[in-house]
Amino acid sequence: MVFSVFVLPVVIMLVIFSVVGMMAERKQKDIEAHKSRIYTLHAPTDFSNRWKRQDFWPNIHRLNLKKNLRRQRRRSKRERSI
Repeated sequence: MVFSVFVLPVVIMLVIFSVVGMMAERKQKDIEAHKSRIYTLHAPTDFSNRWKRQDFWPNIHRLNLKKNLRRQRRRSKRERSI
């Protein structure tokens, strides 16, 4: 009776909290490892400086022509597959 009333609920709660904590830690690492890609066409010159001031460092790719845009998309697909 003492085991089922006092010990078992504590053990179950510890297991649940440890599993949830491990899952949250794994998700946090995934979020921190993510690096955004921004493709710009005719963006102002201070576009990247705005992001840096907000302490956000994405991969910014400046594109000049639509042909260059297609080439850049193909290159990014190759990067994702690696």
